[in-house]
Amino acid sequence: GFTLCRTMKVDEDLQRIPLVFYTASYTGAKDAEFGLSLGAERYLIKPVEPDDLLRTLAEVAAAPARRTTAEVDPEAESGYLRQYNSRLISKLEQKSLELNATNIALTAELELRAKIEAQLRHSQKLDALGRLAAGIAHDFNNILAGILGHTELARIDATTGAPLGHHFDSIGSAVNRAHDLVQQILTFSR
Repeated sequence: GFTLCRTMKVDEDLQRIPLVFYTASYTGAKDAEFGLSLGAERYLIKPVEPDDLLRTLAEVAAAPARRTTAEVDPEAESGYLRQYNSRLISKLEQKSLELNATNIALTAELELRAKIEAQLRHSQKLDALGRLAAGIAHDFNNILAGILGHTELARIDATTGAPLGHHFDSIGSAVNRAHDLVQQILTFSR
C-alpha cells in the first residue's frame, strides 16, 4: 500500500486520484503518519463501521483533488525508502514477537494437554484394575462360601454319623479353584 501510494502520488496522471489506507496490519501512529506523508487523504484502521467507512469515502471523494510534486527528489526517495524499511522491519519484529508468544502459549497448552491425557490413561488403567479386583473378589468370595458351606455341612453330618467324604471332595475342589484363581492373579500381576 505504501509503495502504491508513493507511486501514484508522484505520477502526474495518477496523483489526483484520492487514496485511503484501510489496514489491519499497519496500525501504529507512525504507520498512519507515514501513510499520510506519502499523500493519502485518510488512514483508517480496521475495523471501521460500514457507515463510517462509507461516510469517509464520500468525504474524500467530495473534497477537491490534491496535487503533489510530480518530480522525485533522489534524497527524498532515499528517505522514503529508509522510512518504509523502518516501518516494515518494525512490523516484522512485532509479528515475530507475537508468533514467539503464540508458540510459547501453544507449547504450554500441548504440554498441559499431554499431562491431562496421561492422567486420563492412568485413571482408565486404575478403573480397569478396580473392576478386575472387584470381579476377582467376587469370584474368590463365591469359592470361600462353598468351602465354608461344606465345612458346616460336614460338621453337622459328623454329629449324626453320616459319611463325610463328599463334603471333603467339594472342599478340595473349591480349594483347587481358589488356587487356580490365585495363580491367574499372579500371572496377571507379572
